[in-house]
Parts: sequence; C-alpha cells; structure tokens
Amino acid sequence: MKVREALSGSFKILRGKPIFLLPMIIVVVLLGTLLGLYALAGFNPLVPETMVGTLPTWFFPAFSVFPIIMTVLSLLIYGMYPSMVRDHIEKRELNLKDSLRFSYHKFWSLLGANLLAGLVMVAVILVITIPSTLLHVYTQNPAVMIGMMIAIMIVALLIGVFFYYIYPAIIMDNMKAVAGFRKSIEVAKKNYLFTLLIFLIPTAISSAVYGIFMGLPMYLGAAIYIFILSLV
Repeated sequence: MKVREALSGSFKILRGKPIFLLPMIIVVVLLGTLLGLYALAGFNPLVPETMVGTLPTWFFPAFSVFPIIMTVLSLLIYGMYPSMVRDHIEKRELNLKDSLRFSYHKFWSLLGANLLAGLVMVAVILVITIPSTLLHVYTQNPAVMIGMMIAIMIVALLIGVFFYYIYPAIIMDNMKAVAGFRKSIEVAKKNYLFTLLIFLIPTAISSAVYGIFMGLPMYLGAAIYIFILSLV
C-alpha cells in the first residue's frame, strides 16, 4: 500500500465514521485541563515572564496526580484503536465499550512496552546529550547546544518509528509487552520508509493545527497578560 492511499483511506474512514474521533476528544480534554491548571496557577508555560510568583497550594498535588491519570487514560484510549479499525475492516458495528475492554485487559502489556520504548529513547538521548554537554562546557559555544537539540529531535523521530506498531501488535496479536515491542520493531524494519511517512505527515498536520488553534491563542494570551502587568 502506498502512503497516499493509506492516508486517504484513513481520512475517508474519519469522514464516514466520526465516532473514531470520540476517544481522542478525551485526550484533547485532558490537554485542555492541563492548560487550564496552568492558567489557574497564574502563568503560561510558554512564556517565562508569567511564571513569576508563588504557586497556589493545590498546584503540586494536582500536578502529581494529573500526569498519572493522563498516562493511564491515554494508554487505554490509544489501545482502543486497533480493535476499532479491525471492526471497521470486518464491517462490524463499532463498539467503544468492547474496544475499551480489550485495551483494559492489555493495559499492563501496553504500559510495559511503552516503558521499554521510553528507556530506549532515554538511552539514545543520553548518548547524544552527555558528549554534547561536555563539548559545550569545553568550547562555550551555544551552537553546540542548538545542534544537540536538533540531533535529539531527528534521532528521536527516526528511532520512534520502530515503536509505531506497539499498540496493534499487543492488541491484535494478543502479545505481552516484550513480544509486542519486538514485533513492532520487526514490522517497522520491513516497512521503514512507509511507516516514517505515515507517522510524519499526520504529526506535521496535527502540529500545524495545534499551533493555530492552541499555540497562537496561548502566545497572544500571554502577551496580553504581560502587557496588563506592565500597566499596573
């Protein structure tokens, strides 16, 4: 299957079955809640000038619990999609409850596989970060740190492709964490360029949409906030 066919087929499914978007709305709400907590605390994480002052007493307890809740729900929600796609392909009625049940029963496998992927990414980042930091200390050249950040983003993207099939492998093939992790790498190796493009294009589109509908209002709001503070 070509990349164009895969993407057009995916968007066709979304147009014909908007219910596919329903679980992702929960993720969006969670992200919105996170931004709302920042706003209630009185600062914008994108603008350091708004992060001055004493944090509310509820801030740290909330941010201790919220990431855990968000991680659990995100794993369950992303784990729903393989079975949802299978039902669509087999022309069966979509059942979100059943999809959530499948995801719930494989939760620990999904968590374990994602932790393995996270450990690999951390190891790779350390391989880049440690020598780059030492070089920066020795040369005091800001370009070293800029190059390090660019290298981390590129390498993380290229390696992250190997973990793209973790959820389908665990849910569809009923695998444990390590087996699903290995299966994802195996499938990605055989279809690397295809997987890279399938991963990269929707990510670029979603990032652009996020920048327009979320990032821009946040920057504008922070700018207005700073302007008001300057008048006080």
